Amino acid sequence: MGIEEREFLEELVVDRTYIRVNTLKVSLSRFLKNTELELSKTGYKYGYRVEGDVKIGKTMEYFLGYLHTQSLSSMMPVLAFSSWKDNIEVLDAAASPGGKTSQIAQHTSNKAAITAIDKRTGRISLLVSNLERLGVVSVNVVRRDSRKLPWKNTFNKVLVDAPCSSLGSSLFALRKTTHRRVRDMARVQRKMLLSAFDALKEGGELVYSTCTITEEENEAVVANLLENRSNATIERVKLPIRHSKGLESYEFSDKVARIYPWEVESEAFFVARIKKS
Repeated sequence: MGIEEREFLEELVVDRTYIRVNTLKVSLSRFLKNTELELSKTGYKYGYRVEGDVKIGKTMEYFLGYLHTQSLSSMMPVLAFSSWKDNIEVLDAAASPGGKTSQIAQHTSNKAAITAIDKRTGRISLLVSNLERLGVVSVNVVRRDSRKLPWKNTFNKVLVDAPCSSLGSSLFALRKTTHRRVRDMARVQRKMLLSAFDALKEGGELVYSTCTITEEENEAVVANLLENRSNATIERVKLPIRHSKGLESYEFSDKVARIYPWEVESEAFFVARIKKS
């Protein structure tokens, strides 16, 4: 076992808690002044690490919607977009449980028209519950299969935080995932990304992300999009936390981001940004 593999497994074993302060409900300064949580800064203005053994879901701040539990790595896809503006149309193609959807609403001050998609009824219920708690009012929640989206050239920004094998965030997944499952997931991801890209307006941008480490679900999915859509251009990802470039066998390796647990003490993530020219 190499040192990186050992560090990877060691980091997955350690349970760390991160929160995002939700400025739709409370200002950052007021939250920090009044909270009794012991917090450490991260590279992201609204992201904090919670020290000690605290059940965040039972705190008053949680019930009031002042915060949302979310890994530091999971906060990065929303930050990978070049900028956020009010009065734009945004698609979150795999939205539940709502962490990134509510983060988008926060960065657009509840003034963007967000369409949040999920396929399963149970996950829709969780999504709606979280959005209500966090004070998100600019979202249209739709139950739909994101592999077959009806929209063409509609959205200014699209987020595809795709369902994946979760090999960057779960020891259970590492033990149970098979090559067949990875192939099956990659097939779903390719269809989702192509459909989501077609829903993007010309000049718009799309961020694709997963919480897994496999080539088949990450660089290979992006490469498939570039091969099948001549107007897709990959843009360089810039993040406020430490990260690595993609696999060197791809010519766009220095433009995508791989976040590894031993770099940031959070789960592994892959992030790519694509523009529709």
